[in-house]
Amino acid sequence: MKVSIQLLTYNAEKYVVSCLNSVASQNFQDFELVIIDNASTDNTRELVKKWIEEHKNISTLFIPSETNLGFTGGHNFALRHSKGEYILFLNQDIILEPDFLEAGVPFLEKNQKVGSISPKLLRWTSEKKSSIIDSLGITFRNDLQSVDFFSGKDEKDLKLSESFEIFAPSGACPLHRKIALESVLLPQAHNQYLDEDFFMYKDDVDIGFRLAWQGWKSYCVPSVRAYHERSAKEMVVGSFFWQVARNRAQKNAFVNALSYQNHWFVIIKDIPSQMFWKHFFPFLWYEIKQFVYLFLFEWSTFKKIPNIIRKFPIMLQKRKEILKNKKIDWRELERRMFFFD
Repeated sequence: MKVSIQLLTYNAEKYVVSCLNSVASQNFQDFELVIIDNASTDNTRELVKKWIEEHKNISTLFIPSETNLGFTGGHNFALRHSKGEYILFLNQDIILEPDFLEAGVPFLEKNQKVGSISPKLLRWTSEKKSSIIDSLGITFRNDLQSVDFFSGKDEKDLKLSESFEIFAPSGACPLHRKIALESVLLPQAHNQYLDEDFFMYKDDVDIGFRLAWQGWKSYCVPSVRAYHERSAKEMVVGSFFWQVARNRAQKNAFVNALSYQNHWFVIIKDIPSQMFWKHFFPFLWYEIKQFVYLFLFEWSTFKKIPNIIRKFPIMLQKRKEILKNKKIDWRELERRMFFFD
């Protein structure tokens, strides 16, 4: 089996049939489909079962979980059942173009040092495809905030015929080389591929760091295309509270709390000390603004701070294990993180 497509679903009745139909329409057919349902309470499971019955030609394993395993736990569970040489992490709100795998697999076959690729990920709303970019991969601002590269820009304004190196792909639909994922297993966390302390959000940043430290490269391949219905908007650029308030107001409380917690997990676990001190003042200024905002207006997120403190030694231990066998130095890592400069 060449590719394992791992689809996680959670209350996905709005999206799941369109997503699955885009899987079935792939020109490249050497794949299996592994679906993990994270304890949906809507009609998702019935829709999935009906779709599987109508597509018996596709090798499909459907595992309904009675608990919500999150993004990290769900994909870790799926990886234990996946047989493919390449792994596609697929969000339920993604539509793949028919040549997604047909373009993506040969790129990985040709470039053996590439561990992951990002598609040109565009936005869609109400079943209408757009030319607005959702993500071309993850990059970083000077204050060490991770953002989606060129998010919100029109693809018509960019010339992207050639593939280019990035830090890491967005978690919405990255195509990974399985041996790359196996090279960054966390022995101190029961051999987890994705760190389940993250549950969801920023886990794509974390796995990006771990793959980079092991020397694996990531590329955006514009000929690989998909569409994503994004609920959280791109980062708003502005000053002081306006910037922080607008960015956080566009997301729900659960997303805000996990994103804040996991941002700190990334800082503690993944950022090399040389780079942290180099970017300390922009980082500090943004964090002060955010801290004041949380204290005044967002106690649901502020309450995550004790958990960050409690997990601090655990993240330090993971950091120690990750850096013990690193294959690149911090300057090369920084080049990848700020690849747009």
